[in-house]
Parts: sequence; C-alpha cells; structure tokens
Amino acid sequence: VVDLGIGGLKADLDMIQPRLAERLDLGLATPWQATRDPIVALGSLLTQITGALGKLGVDVTLLAQNEVAAMRLEGGGGSSAMAHKSNPVNAEVLVALARANAGLSGTLAQAQLHENERSGAAWTLEWLTLPPMLLNTGASLQLAQKLLDQIRIA
Repeated sequence: VVDLGIGGLKADLDMIQPRLAERLDLGLATPWQATRDPIVALGSLLTQITGALGKLGVDVTLLAQNEVAAMRLEGGGGSSAMAHKSNPVNAEVLVALARANAGLSGTLAQAQLHENERSGAAWTLEWLTLPPMLLNTGASLQLAQKLLDQIRIA
C-alpha cells in the first residue's frame, strides 16, 4: 500500500495495473524492451541443440577413424592423398557449428546489459548474433540427418 499524498488516499499498487487494464479493455504485458531474458534463453536452447549434435559429430569422427573402425561413413568427403579414405566432413561441420554457437551464446548474453529502458547497442547486438545462431542450428539439424544416413556399423 502506498500513500498517494492526496488527503491520506492510499492505493495498493498491485491492484492498479490490472484494474486499469480491465477498465480500458487492455491486456497485461511485460515490458519486453528491458526484459531480454527470453532472447538469451532462446540462444541457450539453440546452443544446447547444436552442442548435442556437435557431440554426435565428435563421437562419429572418433569411431570412424581407421585405427578404431567401429563404423564407416558412406559418401563422406574424399581425400586427395588417399583415394580409399572417406573423411567425416558432415561430422566435423557439426562440431564447428556447435563451437560457433557456443561462442555466439556468450556474445548474446552481453546483450542483456541495457542502459535505462532500452539500449540501441544491446538490441543491435542481439540481431547481429541471433540470426547466425538460428542458421547454425538449422544447418546442424540437416547435417545430423545426413550424417545418420551415412553411418554404417562395422
């Protein structure tokens, strides 16, 4: 309860917003300009997805090595020095995309720092960072499917 300074009039601030919104036939909304948590949460989710797929890439790369030979990849990248070799290109790209998103996730977290209600620099940083993260995640999902189709258990 807050004293409004008008003849001892007091008001419960938690009641003003919903009652005013109802009277004006408006909905209640959070101030998105200064609340950047959902953007960072999306970036974290994208990083988790590419991280899981990157782990798949690491494991496939290791298991497909000639020394291990637990699996082979059908239709992998060729080798200029060894014609019989099949390089795990899709697996390696999954690892690179996961590492790229991990780095971009840290950059995206920097965009939470706003001056006053909204920072033009922070907002711009989000839009420099989030689109590549989305593209990396989409590419990872497509490559992971291709990689799974290439795997042949030895």
